[in-house]
Amino acid sequence: MIRFLLSLFFMFCLSGCDFQDPLSGRYVFYHDAADYGYIIHKDGHMDGDPHVPCNVVGFDFDRDFIVARQLVTAACLYEGTEVREHNDYGQREGEIAYWIIDVKQHKHYGPLTEQNFYAKRKELEVDDSLWVYELG
Repeated sequence: MIRFLLSLFFMFCLSGCDFQDPLSGRYVFYHDAADYGYIIHKDGHMDGDPHVPCNVVGFDFDRDFIVARQLVTAACLYEGTEVREHNDYGQREGEIAYWIIDVKQHKHYGPLTEQNFYAKRKELEVDDSLWVYELG
């Protein structure tokens, strides 16, 4: 029920709200009015910290893991007023990637292809009930 209500909130708010949605392990889903979202640690983000860069289009979590689906959009490639060819992970506009954050180990895995995502889930023993629910 909580996921359903969050989905409704995202649908109504995606067109102009800044908000943070708490996840497990002091991580948050942050969505800004520029219409992109990412997952960061509540205490802020430093280079190398586990995170999922923009644009997060789906996620799920439990007390041990956060799983996410990312679609790289043009907005994700801006650095100041310049548009970069790719982001810090070598991803280009339109690419889809999957991510896993191990909350207890404070590690992230990604960007992953869909096939590698399923393999890493199995390796880390991520609960099968976690799925990358699409937002909105």
